[in-house]
This record gives sequence, C-alpha cells and structure tokens, in this order.
Amino acid sequence: MIKNLLLKKFIPLFIYSFAYVYYMIFNWKVFVVSLNVNLGFGVVSVPPSIIFFLLGFVLIGILSWMNYISSLRKIIYELQHGVEAGKTKDRMLRGKLKEHLENEKNLELLEKRLGIPEIRKQFEEIRKELDELKRKDQD
Repeated sequence: MIKNLLLKKFIPLFIYSFAYVYYMIFNWKVFVVSLNVNLGFGVVSVPPSIIFFLLGFVLIGILSWMNYISSLRKIIYELQHGVEAGKTKDRMLRGKLKEHLENEKNLELLEKRLGIPEIRKQFEEIRKELDELKRKDQD
C-alpha cells in the first residue's frame, strides 16, 4: 500500500522528466547554448535549460513529497480512529456480555427464590410416573 502511494506521488516527476526529454530531443539547439547565468553567489556558464529543469524537478519533487506526507498522515489518522472505534465497539460488547451474564445470574436467583428448580423436579417425577402408568395400561 505504501509503495503504491509512493509511486503514485512521484508520477508528476516522471511525467515532467519525460516531457522535458521529449522537448529536448526535438529542440536540441536550444539546450546546448551556454549562457553566463548569475546564480546569486557567482556567475556560471551553463545552458539555462539545465537550471530550469533542475528548478522544476526540485519544485515538483517537494510538492510530491508534501502530498505523500499528507497522504501518510491521513492513513495514520484513519488507522488510529479505526482502532479507537474498534476499542469502543469491544467495550460495548463486553458491557453487553457482562449485562447478559448478570441477567442470567439474576434469572437463576429469581428461579431459586420462586422454587422453579423444585417445580421442575416434581414435574419430571410426575412425568415419569405417568409414563410408568401408560406402560402398565398398555401391558
């Protein structure tokens, strides 16, 4: 994912370089002319096209890098908030599970207070007696 993002962000550099080389091939005479260029700290005799190419390349590189960094920040932000949402969801599920277990415990206590387990035992005993009576009648 990061490699794809990195490649996508440097596509403008590749396009700029390709267009520059394409223009250079068909206008070679313009690119080989050397002029005295004042760079601020000294005068250099170079083709101005090289200086413009390097300036454009650096500018596009800086813009691409800034775009790449902002995309990474966005991905990190989304991942962090996704994790936080997952943690919140886990807390909610734990709370619901705890509530469910408490409800089951309360239900068991209520059943014991009402004597439901004893009623069930009595019901089973009565059912067994009925089954025995049915068998005796059938025999």
